[in-house]
Amino acid sequence: MRTVFCFIISLVMLSAQAQDLIVLQNDQEYVARVTSITPRHIHYHLYDQSPEEIKKIRKNKVEAIFFEDGVQQYFVVQPTIEAPDLEDIDPRNTQAMFEKGMEDAEQYYHRTGPLWGTFGATVFYPFVGIFTGAATGAVIVAVPPNLDPADSPQPELFAQSPEYIAGYRKQAQRKKTKQVLKGFGLGVLAQGFIIAIIVALTN
Repeated sequence: MRTVFCFIISLVMLSAQAQDLIVLQNDQEYVARVTSITPRHIHYHLYDQSPEEIKKIRKNKVEAIFFEDGVQQYFVVQPTIEAPDLEDIDPRNTQAMFEKGMEDAEQYYHRTGPLWGTFGATVFYPFVGIFTGAATGAVIVAVPPNLDPADSPQPELFAQSPEYIAGYRKQAQRKKTKQVLKGFGLGVLAQGFIIAIIVALTN
């Protein structure tokens, strides 16, 4: 009876010590207890540390998790641009949030309307297109850029940080201005080509 009791106690102890195995893309392994899996991170604590010492690692660095119950979960690396997570940014750091907004706008804010609008206004009117194009471009630049939180990789920052919005808007305005200048330059070239053809045909 005592032998059976000791055997049961041993099984319980082994079960309590059972751990998960996290295998990284670089073949590094962590013997740990996985506590949660979020869209971006895997949260865990190492087997030899307190359960309160929770760590996290990005999912795109993990190849697979072998759970203690035999379940295996594999992860596919997606070739996407990786942006810092909201939880990696201190909202109280206003400068960091402003710079993060500019960085995200540089990568994710894309509008071609200013380019083609200025280009069209420049080309559409022969001989005076340079003036109509310049006026149209000036109006487009004067209008603040339309910001869509869905363009950002972390739209929740729009609701939580005015500094992030300010940085995003500033860089979006810069990109919009560049698009207007590009459209105007292309329009002037096209206008010159059109005028040259008209002059050649009338001579």
